[in-house]
Amino acid sequence: MDKKLKILVATDFSKNSDDAIRTAWEWAQKLETGLAVVNVADISSGFGMSPFDHPSLTNFEDVLRKEFGDTLDKQIKKICPNDFEKIERQILFGPVVETLLDKIETENIELAVLGTKGHSKFEHLYMGSITEKMAQLSPVPVLAVKDDKVHTPDTLLVALDLNYDARELFWAKKIAKTFNSKIHLAHVVSPEISDNDFIQQEIERSKVQCIEDILDLGEKLAKEELELASKELQKEQIDSSWSVAKTDSSSPAKSLLKLIEENPTDLLVIGTHGRSGITKWLMGSVAESLIRKAPTSMLIMKNLF
Repeated sequence: MDKKLKILVATDFSKNSDDAIRTAWEWAQKLETGLAVVNVADISSGFGMSPFDHPSLTNFEDVLRKEFGDTLDKQIKKICPNDFEKIERQILFGPVVETLLDKIETENIELAVLGTKGHSKFEHLYMGSITEKMAQLSPVPVLAVKDDKVHTPDTLLVALDLNYDARELFWAKKIAKTFNSKIHLAHVVSPEISDNDFIQQEIERSKVQCIEDILDLGEKLAKEELELASKELQKEQIDSSWSVAKTDSSSPAKSLLKLIEENPTDLLVIGTHGRSGITKWLMGSVAESLIRKAPTSMLIMKNLF
């Protein structure tokens, strides 16, 4: 098995997947990793074809492998004409998410790249659903590409939960150092913050009870943590800033969308899970909501705890 780290990009041959391949190739060159581009053919979903359309051919998969393989080659030659032979290309068969996860788990993949839009309105929804499921289940970060700004991102918005997973900052720093990007750290304080173990300990220690005081305590702690994280980034010569927003809403997604509107952002970096109880569900639902609604590309990672 090739032990060199690789970026995996999935294509459905749409324009959005052109952006995904172009982004993945740009990142692979900058990060000095390999690149594997795959199309997953889920025969059970149809394609408007059946084995009976080709009575002279006994192996239906061979028909699809040839047809989709030619389409994949054309797509990559169009996007990366000078580097075609350097890129691994493969047509796979099976349920899309499970097949991609299997490739990630059996090969040295460090990042998965997917588009969020298909050819048609229905395929837009389908591709978005695939990306959401990959964000939930993938053991490696998932880059959800929405436009070409993420090819070489200038500005990152990193949404952090309190007691965040170190992988979020690890990847933010890796990208910032690779592309000389600026990082803006952000945290949204919402009513569900009281379910966070870290906050719960502070609530018990401080003996605060009403929701306003809990939100104020969460805001204070978030400011301290983000200021410290920002100073650490600056020590590594990374241009960084931070902000904390407070909301009475049960969904921090709206506040993050507002932050994206107010701060030019090429890439949103976010984890999918918090540390406990409802916070685990909340961070996952926020990430999924943003995949559908955010105007910017996203780097999403399932926190490993």
